[in-house]
Amino acid sequence: MKKLGFLLLLAFIATFSLNAVQVAQTDSVVKSADSSVQTSDYNALLMQKLSPEQLYELEKSRALGYDRDEPKLTSAGIVLISLAPFLAAILIVFFIVRNKRMKELRMIQLYEKALEAGKDLPDSFFRRSEEEPKSHLLKGLIWIGVGFGASIGAIFLMGQHSPWGFGLIPLFVGIAYLISYFVEKKGKADAAQDE
Repeated sequence: MKKLGFLLLLAFIATFSLNAVQVAQTDSVVKSADSSVQTSDYNALLMQKLSPEQLYELEKSRALGYDRDEPKLTSAGIVLISLAPFLAAILIVFFIVRNKRMKELRMIQLYEKALEAGKDLPDSFFRRSEEEPKSHLLKGLIWIGVGFGASIGAIFLMGQHSPWGFGLIPLFVGIAYLISYFVEKKGKADAAQDE
């Protein structure tokens, strides 16, 4: 599970880094274009060379923020973007179930070897381990840190138009762990007080 978390963190960092490089390259191209041609000279040149219909189309595309040099998203890209969250959810569930199954198989193999050797296993071997509420506190703080880090990193690397909202997902997971910690702590305190 830790490997999957690290893999997702690396994917976020790689995505933000690549987009930051693209934004920096775009900004440098725009700055160099602005310095080489003055705005007034550029507009005067356009007025001389283009027809009124072409000028209208140019202003219309500027108003919509459309740039002909921008790569257009193909239908395959749209399909991949649409399927990515579902594929990620399926992969996460697959790895969690696989991990639990492997753990159960190891326990069964250990039990079989103990029976073959003629030894009894202690009763604690068959009990499911209860998670300590302390672990919920630790998990919550780690997820909150990852969420803040991803959001702030995205804002600093890519500016206003960054996908900083993706950092809110681990942030809210961490908040849920913290709520679980405090609810369990209060429940155990009430149970101890009743006895």
